[in-house]
Amino acid sequence: MDKTSKIFELHQVSRIYQMGEVEVRALEDVELDIYQGEFTVILGPSGSGKSTLLNLLGGLDRPTRGRIQFQGQEITACSDDELTTFRRDNIGFVFQFFNLVPTLTARENVELATAIAGKPGDARHYLKLVGLVHRSDSFPSQLSGGEQQRVAIARALVKEPQIILCDEPTGALDYETGVMVLRVLYDINRQMGHNVMVITHNAAIAAMADRVIYLHSGRIDRIEDNPHPVTPEEVSW
Repeated sequence: MDKTSKIFELHQVSRIYQMGEVEVRALEDVELDIYQGEFTVILGPSGSGKSTLLNLLGGLDRPTRGRIQFQGQEITACSDDELTTFRRDNIGFVFQFFNLVPTLTARENVELATAIAGKPGDARHYLKLVGLVHRSDSFPSQLSGGEQQRVAIARALVKEPQIILCDEPTGALDYETGVMVLRVLYDINRQMGHNVMVITHNAAIAAMADRVIYLHSGRIDRIEDNPHPVTPEEVSW
């Protein structure tokens, strides 16, 4: 982690949804810096604003007010087309329920990301990184949950994004499979240098992080530095 280099800067960021006559303040006045190369965990109960924050950082949504900068560029000022380019070039997404195309093989699911991004990428290389090159020709229905999640990680990686945003990546997995997926994310961060941000309600995962951001009712409750992150195999829940 390089605390002299910021990859994201959030200034007074709020996201308010209008649900009929009800105003839902999903995030309110968030001030946050994310540093180059860090493994970040965002913790909070359901409804705390975790997914909203992830969507804003990934350019999937816009704040109601406030500013978000990515490497000095204010993405809140981007047009829809510019946000699409930002997501395509810089962000890899990993979701709880994998979102693989069921009619495509593992290799084809990864190749699809290269076609959308317009970047060359060797799908088999990235499947090898996640330990699944031998399942390249398998369809999602032939893969376990953990294998599907690792294909989803390979799909996120093949674009060579600067940051991997993970929404409950172990939420649908058993403990042993979850640790395997965390190991892949850990190696992506420690060995390849990609920023990894994980949002979760599972407090045990926080022990892996360089920093832990606690959200409560749409606000940052506190931020804790972790001087001695543990390995995925040392995490238990």
